[in-house]
Amino acid sequence: MAIGRHGNFLHWGFAASSDDMTDEARDVFANAVVYIAGFAGQTPVARKYNARIITRHDITLRAFSATRRAYALNVETMKNHAARIEDLKHMICMTPTEKKNVLK
Repeated sequence: MAIGRHGNFLHWGFAASSDDMTDEARDVFANAVVYIAGFAGQTPVARKYNARIITRHDITLRAFSATRRAYALNVETMKNHAARIEDLKHMICMTPTEKKNVLK
């Protein structure tokens, strides 16, 4: 694709400096910029096709995962998980009568 729009993104498929553009190319570029300005705030409608491509959402999640709050939430989750595993281990060793009393 030489020139295209996806949401509020303008895909300009040329690599030449503006000094190397013809007058017509400069006009096309200026028109494309004016055109894309009308889509400010819109988001792309298609999903990424490759799971290894990182999106803005992925970066936001990765940035959060590096915070103290994320670490504290992870530690709390792990402790809760370990406690639940211990409860399940204890229930496995119970007699049927003890299990009925716990499940009431």
